[in-house]
Amino acid sequence: MKSLVTCFGWLAVALMYCSQARAAAINWPGASLSQYGEVNYTLFSDASSYGRASVDLLILDGGSFSTLSAQGASVGILQIWIATSAGTPIDALSFDSASVFANNSPYMLGSIQMTANEPFYLEFGLGGTPVGQGSLGSQGSAYGWVELVYDGTTLTLLDSAAETTGIGIYAGTYTAIPEPCTAGLALAGLGAIALRRKLRRSKCMSTR
Repeated sequence: MKSLVTCFGWLAVALMYCSQARAAAINWPGASLSQYGEVNYTLFSDASSYGRASVDLLILDGGSFSTLSAQGASVGILQIWIATSAGTPIDALSFDSASVFANNSPYMLGSIQMTANEPFYLEFGLGGTPVGQGSLGSQGSAYGWVELVYDGTTLTLLDSAAETTGIGIYAGTYTAIPEPCTAGLALAGLGAIALRRKLRRSKCMSTR
């Protein structure tokens, strides 16, 4: 029994070390919005250590049902923007099969539909420079979200946040996605095996 206590003691230490080894860093706000024309806006984020990313926006067909169109994206830093919803995990995997709102490597621009006075979310991933010097999921990456609302006339940024160590964040929250600890999970498995063997051995001894 003493050996089991020691085993799980080391497990607790390993898990504690793992949780401290790569702590999430949340930036709030994670983005800003600037209007430079009647229906023209620029959405900025400085969350990544690689620098500032931005995407230019244009509102088409103003009114209760309007289109928000991406018109351009800065090229100095790798960036991807897509539509999302509150509570959705935002990390490297979340961009794999999503419809792109804006991307600068490869360069792609899209659009989304807006309903007046109904808040909506965009998520973003920021990485290295677009040509061969980094990617989403590498050190220096950031994942974040913006909450926007259009009242039929004006687009407004309601809130935003970003996680800047590449772990990820849940849309609409300031909560980072928990990172699994491989070493901790392995130790947990070894501990469970040791406990099972100990119990089996005790049961065999008691039946003799």
